[in-house]
Amino acid sequence: MECAGAVLESAKLRLHWLGQAEDLGMPKFLPALPKPEQDRLEAMVEREATKFWRRVERAHTAKTSKRRKQTKAAGKI
Repeated sequence: MECAGAVLESAKLRLHWLGQAEDLGMPKFLPALPKPEQDRLEAMVEREATKFWRRVERAHTAKTSKRRKQTKAAGKI
């Protein structure tokens, strides 16, 4: 998988997969490092991914909350 991703990325073609361009949904691989550095890098990636998904969830919650308020307000008129 790691080699396949590298080959596809180096092709410089505009790739499409499941209706999305550029993102093929392939996992990203971390470089092979000594154990302490590997653990540190994995922890950093995990923290950043968690922060990203929390922001996505908050944005989704805010959007659906706003939509519900608009629906309620429209129903009272």
